[in-house]
Amino acid sequence: RFLGTWKDRMDMSVQNGWNIIGSISGPVGTGDVIPNNVTVISQYFEYDGGYNPVQTLEPGQGYWVKVSGSGTLTLPYQYLALYRANDDPRPLVDEFTLVDSLGFRQRLFISNGGDRVEMPPDAPNGAGISVRFTSGNFQEIVRPEDGRVALPISLHRVRYPVTLRWRVNPANGISYWIKNGNTP
Repeated sequence: RFLGTWKDRMDMSVQNGWNIIGSISGPVGTGDVIPNNVTVISQYFEYDGGYNPVQTLEPGQGYWVKVSGSGTLTLPYQYLALYRANDDPRPLVDEFTLVDSLGFRQRLFISNGGDRVEMPPDAPNGAGISVRFTSGNFQEIVRPEDGRVALPISLHRVRYPVTLRWRVNPANGISYWIKNGNTP
């Protein structure tokens, strides 16, 4: 429970690159955030032992976002038009989830179109797990016509054993082979 004055609008100062921002007293859809003299060039991410993109900024939470330029992000509370999507914002992607023995999880995505999505900076040592494509991305792009493509994944601070789960969308037309980095 939080005590204090209700904030239904706030300008958050941001600098070029990755920023951690808070929220206001009510939920804010990420599509409702107003950039002022900056361009938002990433999704909004929460961190709970691993990074996850969000559609709604919740009160009392912090979020990573990358911007180009310096300025502000205005967070307005939309009394009647809250965006609370239960759908994954990336319906045509393949999802891979790595879960370590302590239950920390990180999702990574592969799509046959769209954009690569950069992940926020690595969490401080000892905080959760660090799992990402070695490119530093959260989402990679692979087209079926590219042929065989290697997408190495970097694992740090994971507690073994680990479990890899996947959800593959056949419409993407991509096949996968999973191998240990030491095997041909």
